[in-house]
Formats: sequence, C-alpha cells, structure tokens
Amino acid sequence: MVVVVVVVVVVVVVATVRGGRRWSAERAYLRPALGRPHLRVLTGATATRLIIDPATNSTRGVCFIRGGRAQEVLADKEVILSAGAINSPQMLMLSGVGPRDHLESLGIPVVQDLPAVGQNLQDHPAMGGITFTVNESVTIIDKRDALNPVNWLDLLRGKGPLTLPGGAEALAFVRTPLAEGPGPDVELVMGAGAPSGDSLGFLRRLVGWRRNPLHAPVLRANYYDDERDLQALVHGIKFAASLGESGPLRRYHSRLLRVPAPGCERETFGSDGYWACAVRQLAFNLHHQAGTCAMGAVVDSRLRLRGVRGARVVDASVMPAVPSGHTAAPVYMIAEKAADMIKQDWGQPVQ
Repeated sequence: MVVVVVVVVVVVVVATVRGGRRWSAERAYLRPALGRPHLRVLTGATATRLIIDPATNSTRGVCFIRGGRAQEVLADKEVILSAGAINSPQMLMLSGVGPRDHLESLGIPVVQDLPAVGQNLQDHPAMGGITFTVNESVTIIDKRDALNPVNWLDLLRGKGPLTLPGGAEALAFVRTPLAEGPGPDVELVMGAGAPSGDSLGFLRRLVGWRRNPLHAPVLRANYYDDERDLQALVHGIKFAASLGESGPLRRYHSRLLRVPAPGCERETFGSDGYWACAVRQLAFNLHHQAGTCAMGAVVDSRLRLRGVRGARVVDASVMPAVPSGHTAAPVYMIAEKAADMIKQDWGQPVQ
C-alpha cells in the first residue's frame, strides 16, 4: 500500500496595502523623492539601448525615444538597468551584450559575448476556473459588489470587500508528491471571482481570456514542456477541489461547479486526464518572470554587468531561480540592497 502525504502550509495573505489600497513601489519610493533636485523623471519615454564605448567596454549612457524623437542621456558614474526580466535582457542584447551567434544573426555589433543573457527565463504558471457554488450570499459578485456605492465609500475608509489584495481572500502552499525539494511546490489562492461569473469582464481583461482565433500569437512559453510541471498542478488542483468541499465550508454546502472546461468535454470530469486538459485550456501566468540576467552568469555578486564597466542590472532578472512565492517583495529587497552597494562603491554612507 502506498501512502501519499500532502503537506499544507497556510499563511496570512500579505500584500503591499495601506489603508485598504495597493501601495506600489512608485507610491512608497518614488513619490516621496520627486522633490529632490537631482532627480528627474521622464514619462512616455522608451529606452532602446545602453551607450557602450566598444573601445573601453564602458557604459556612457542610455538611448531612448520620447515624443517621436531619439534622445540620449549620459551618465557620470554608472547606469542602472531596471527594465524587468523581459526587457532588461532585450536592452542588453540591443546594446551588443548577449549571445554572440544571436546578435550576429540580427546584425547587432557584439560588444560583450555573454551567452546567458536572455536565457533561464522562469515564471509561475497558473490555472484558473476551479469554481465552487454555495448556498449563501457570502461571496463577491462583481455586478452586486463592484457597482455598490456603499463598497466604494468603505474603500475610502480602508475597509470592505474592495480592499481584498488582488481579490485573494486566502492562500496556502501545498507540497505535492511531485515536489523535488523539501518545501511546497504549489500555491492555492482563494479568489473572489470565477470565469463563469465574470459578468463585467474584469477577470477576462486581467488574464487576457479573449479567445479570438484571429489574434496573432505573442509568446509561446512552453510552460508544460516538462510533464512533471503539469502533473504537479494536477495534484494541486485535486487537493483544492477536495478542500473546497470539506471542513468548515460544508456549512455553505460548497460544491465544485461541474461544468467542463472548453475543449475538455470528452474527458471524465475530475479525472487526472480532465484536469491536465483543463490546465492546458485555462492556463495563464502570474507575471513572475525571473532569471534572464542571472547573478553569476550575467551579473556579479554586486549586480555589475560582467565584462562591461559602469552598468548594473537591478530587477527580477538577476535571480538565478524564481522564488517559491511571489516576486514583488524580493525585488524590493534586491533594490534596497543594490542602493546600499551603490553607495558603498562610491564612498557614500549607508543608512
């Protein structure tokens, strides 16, 4: 007899929220600094590449487009590249820093051959659509709650259903039999919404469920190229389905909505084959991209670009591996640490 032990770690939903509203990095860090005389923020500008002197491999500044005009800004000391795990490697490659073969195939002069730039892209794929019905009005219904002026007044006071962080009422981390390490490998998020009840279209716009066959494809991520990743999600979904119909939720007669996912009607509902099909049909990502300018391969331990002077990368791309949880707080930590290192390297006191 085989005994399968499922370990569940339940945690409080922690978010960057203040007074019931999202408190972003822009609000917490940038707005308080806007009055500083040495800071200038340009909006509506698209950075295109770093200006690197090929003779010395030194970064001199940044090229950008604003108002339809190509412009540049020069740096006295160094350039901090913080464009995220997608655009930071793109910027480096446009600047001539990246895999030599790839750059030469695009006609980009090679400044520094760094094969790891743009490689090692990691993310957290997700699957929505596990929906439960209840017999009491204890859930959030978009038309009833989002259009209720009382809830908007409550939001101004920092309370009420509209203050839920990202619509997540609860979450748990689960270790499935597919986990390779000692910790959990699946996160369960109890969200206040479902595709079947998305009458105002908020959820469809959030995750891009338009399903128009005429739209051109943008990215083929191959999230489930490794069968183990798919099976880990199947185990997590089955656990979530059983959890939703058990324990304290029974008082609400919570029942899994047995409406098959589009394209999975021929599979037996609830079977492993059905859930694997549903994952492929209803999958989306959490935009936790990381790893494309990994520390060690692309930047050093102080986030300085290898082989090129005067440039650092400070964002999720420097993570060698995507963290098991969400990425916002770790990125804030990376930025805080980078600020200290920059001050240290230029002889300034660290507070």
